[in-house]
Amino acid sequence: MTSGSVQSRLNGYLNRLCFSGLTATGGAPTWAVIEAGSTATNFGNSGPGIAFGPGQNNSDFAIIKRTPLRFLGESGNIEFRTEFFNAFNHPQFNNPNTSVSNPAFGRITGTSVNPRIIQFGLKVNF
Repeated sequence: MTSGSVQSRLNGYLNRLCFSGLTATGGAPTWAVIEAGSTATNFGNSGPGIAFGPGQNNSDFAIIKRTPLRFLGESGNIEFRTEFFNAFNHPQFNNPNTSVSNPAFGRITGTSVNPRIIQFGLKVNF
């Protein structure tokens, strides 16, 4: 992985040159995917899970105001709710492209969650 903030690494989250056979220009890999005679692949010896995607940072919260309504009985009230999803509007990016034959290998091309959403609700409890 390259260093710096996620936003500064969107076009190069994974360093292409660290993967043998890939070109810096984003072309197809230089190794043969199927060797002559269709006997095996030639991908190298790296294990699964050697790279991690960007972290997630999501904050949701709600504000609730209950007002008693005496004419509905002792427990009757009206409830006003405001709910904030991704309250601080922190961008959360998808994992980088991991298909070595794709020119976008190592790039992050989208987000994984919605931007801030605010929802209001009104409920009568009796």
